[in-house]
Amino acid sequence: MYSRLLVGGPKRPDTVADWFNVWCPNDAVAIGCPPADDWADGLTDLAVINARDRAHSIVEYLSHTEVARSAGGRLAL
Repeated sequence: MYSRLLVGGPKRPDTVADWFNVWCPNDAVAIGCPPADDWADGLTDLAVINARDRAHSIVEYLSHTEVARSAGGRLAL
């Protein structure tokens, strides 16, 4: 998938210090996750379980302490 979308394959943009990828196996939009095996560096993957009927809901994602903590920590910088 990545080779068709990105020239040279996937990589962390130089302007991004850390890439934190959160995904849910029930989230149809998250197809192709986890991407860590395909990325060269700078990627942290976290799988969470969201309610099946709200698998892609940002509220569901942010209800996980580790996700909210990571996002909040980045916003505080």
